[in-house]
Amino acid sequence: MPLTVEVSRATVEAILDLAHDVAPKEFSAFIAGVLKGDVLRLDGLLYQPYTASEDSAWVHVDLP
Repeated sequence: MPLTVEVSRATVEAILDLAHDVAPKEFSAFIAGVLKGDVLRLDGLLYQPYTASEDSAWVHVDLP
């Protein structure tokens, strides 16, 4: 069964805004979502502290 991926407009706009704000550096964020049946709905960004350069970005993950 094929999986459908839907991305909310707010999530796309948040990604575009962040990319514009940090350019020309890279950025990193996790995308939040929910899987219901065969539909994956991506509806937010989860931010962690990260370090960025013009070539790469890496997350400082502090998981419990």
